Amino acid sequence: MNPTSDAMGLNWGGRADNAVTRTAVAARTCNISMTIRQCAAGSRGAAMSMFRSAESTVTDVNSAWQRLVQHPQFRVALVTATGCLLAYSYKTVNESFTPRYDFALPIDAQIPFLPWSGLIYWSYFGLFIGGAYVIRPAQFTRLWVGVLVCNLASYLMYCLFTAHVPHPDISYVQPVWLNGMYRRFYLLDDPGNTLPSLHCALSGLLGWNVRKHSPLWLVWAVAIALSTLTTKEHVLLDLLGGWLLAGIVQWTIVRPGLNATSTPSVKFLATASATTSN
Repeated sequence: MNPTSDAMGLNWGGRADNAVTRTAVAARTCNISMTIRQCAAGSRGAAMSMFRSAESTVTDVNSAWQRLVQHPQFRVALVTATGCLLAYSYKTVNESFTPRYDFALPIDAQIPFLPWSGLIYWSYFGLFIGGAYVIRPAQFTRLWVGVLVCNLASYLMYCLFTAHVPHPDISYVQPVWLNGMYRRFYLLDDPGNTLPSLHCALSGLLGWNVRKHSPLWLVWAVAIALSTLTTKEHVLLDLLGGWLLAGIVQWTIVRPGLNATSTPSVKFLATASATTSN
């Protein structure tokens, strides 16, 4: 046998084996690549399906909510329930901190204590019940969220800047029923939660948004704000702070949603789903 031929045979055999090996490796690499692409495609499909499912769920919830807020009875019931929960939170904050600040100005000493103005002060609750009944459903959700934000922001201020507004002497207040109302009220509302005044912030926010039904709503809101001074529940800085808070919430939360037909979350999910499908 020719040694040269044997060497050439071995060489060609080695090359053939290497070619087979490279082919096998390429085939495995191709299979892995296809598997990765299939997994990626499956992941995109799963993500798209998840977004579409979430969009459908949020849309259904939003539709149900929009149907509910069309009914004034539901709006009144929700506002009443929210008020009860917020009253409990308010009382908890009020009892948890010791007053450390005094925001009274010299002008506050010149404002008289008018016992009868307590009736206007307490009509605040009627303003909210009536406002929830007449407000446009398209406004209600954003306004309701705005009320919650006002409360949370105020609670934070009460914790950081717990102030003291001394209650006046009510021993001479007549008739007896009015005197009793003040006594019960002062037992429930200790000095401390003052800046900003929630009476001013929330009545101003509501009065401004229902003023188109009648300007009397706004007049009522202003009267409530002024009564916080004449009942000696707040000082002037509390009133101004409440109105400032109402203005910020109106501009950032309530106003952008006046003409909205869907919630921001629905719009976000719809955009994300469309992007994924592309």
